[in-house]
This record gives sequence, C-alpha cells and structure tokens, in this order.
Amino acid sequence: MTAISLLSIHVDSAPKQVSLDPDSLTLRLEVGVSLDLSDTSPETCRTIARLLMQAARVKDSAHLKAVV
Repeated sequence: MTAISLLSIHVDSAPKQVSLDPDSLTLRLEVGVSLDLSDTSPETCRTIARLLMQAARVKDSAHLKAVV
C-alpha cells in the first residue's frame, strides 16, 4: 500500500549532510526533515533509489547543456 502526502519539501542540503541511519532506516535529508523507511518494502526502496538516480541523470544532463 502506498501512502501519499500532499507535502512538498525543497531539499538543498550538501551531500555530506544527507545520511541514512541503518538502525532506524531513516534517511535524513535536512535539519528536521527525514524519510522513515522502516515500514517501506524493499521493492519500494529500490524504486525510490532508481527514481533518485534518474533525477540525478536529468540534472547532470541539464548542467552539461548549460555549460555547452
């Protein structure tokens, strides 16, 4: 089952500030902003990871276009 939130959060932390607590399975994104993955299925975690990698590729592509 998927839970949907109507909350949008802008994350602009430096990469070294983003962390995963492996004990609680909590991804800390910003001060006071975290993603609790403890009840999330492994398949959903992989999907989130895949989509984040896709977003990184889109951003890399946009950055390369802006440089050229």
